[in-house]
Amino acid sequence: MQKPIGSEFDLPIGHIFWEKNPQIGRYTPKNKSKKLLSSGRDSIDFLIKYFGLSEQSRVLMPSYLCKEMLKPFHEAGIEPVFYRVKKNLEIDIDHIKKKIKDADAIIIIHYFGFPQKIEELKRTCRKSRTILIEDCAQAFLSMKGNTVLGSEGDASFNSLIKILPLPDGSILTINNESSRRPVAIVGSFRHFLYTKLRYAFLLLKNIYMRMPGIMPEYFFRRSFSTTEKLMDSYPRPARMSRKSMSLLKKLDLDIIKQRRRDNFSFLLKNLKLKSLKPLFKELPEGVCPLGFPVLTKDRDSVKRLLIDNLIYPPVHWHLPEEISKSEFPVSWRISGKILTIPIDQRYSKEDMESIVKVLNQNA
Repeated sequence: MQKPIGSEFDLPIGHIFWEKNPQIGRYTPKNKSKKLLSSGRDSIDFLIKYFGLSEQSRVLMPSYLCKEMLKPFHEAGIEPVFYRVKKNLEIDIDHIKKKIKDADAIIIIHYFGFPQKIEELKRTCRKSRTILIEDCAQAFLSMKGNTVLGSEGDASFNSLIKILPLPDGSILTINNESSRRPVAIVGSFRHFLYTKLRYAFLLLKNIYMRMPGIMPEYFFRRSFSTTEKLMDSYPRPARMSRKSMSLLKKLDLDIIKQRRRDNFSFLLKNLKLKSLKPLFKELPEGVCPLGFPVLTKDRDSVKRLLIDNLIYPPVHWHLPEEISKSEFPVSWRISGKILTIPIDQRYSKEDMESIVKVLNQNA
């Protein structure tokens, strides 16, 4: 039976015997203040409180994002102001300059692990005294030259579970402590239950991967969906679980990054279909790609083809309705065509070959 490609991570039961292999220091901004929180959403909640943002605040956000990112702002009574991104998901600095007057903060996203060009934006933010926050949720392990992504703004955060088989985790970095406010880290039973269930499902998924017939794949999709509901309900910001902190010191991050790069490069070289256009035409040195995003007019048919062959490609993202279709047509065009082919560290060159075979023969 062909093994599934994509969907949620699994965690081998033998992880408890793994030796420590601490590499995390190389992949976090140097000499900065850090908080180990439970999720990217916890980090956003922390930053809203830390920088004193409120319903009177003007916060600029990209017009290409997921609706989950907006929740902490809505809960704080903040209605974001959106700015344009280009067809390759680069920020539109000219549009930002038109909107940045009186802005208290701006968020940029390093999409799929690829760094934004923010040198001019940094100068603009300094001039307007606007807080610059780097969203590295998709960019853990990525670097720009010798600099870890997330080192240039006033603050940054990532989401470890998008890259690693962990129950939870987000590393928040404060690069500018001049306007800090005290923020309480909250503990709760719901958060405890959330991380324990996530951990259990990671282990069960590994059993399934070893014995595929033991339970249906949809069991895990529903199980992880249940934990997402718990994630919506626990008090924030919560601290990263001890289990994730422990695992983070054992994972070989260098190998994880290299495998992702190898798989991305293989698809970039071997997927030659005119109907599938890679969003990124090259892989810069230092980038750790989240996945292999492609654009296709027939997205739903390609997605169904892959799923029928046990390949599960997510969509990043279905945009929230509050992003205007008339003001941001480029964002909506991307959202209607994008599909992310899995390339993470679980998969080998042979797995990539099977993806190419399915697409080249049928798409």
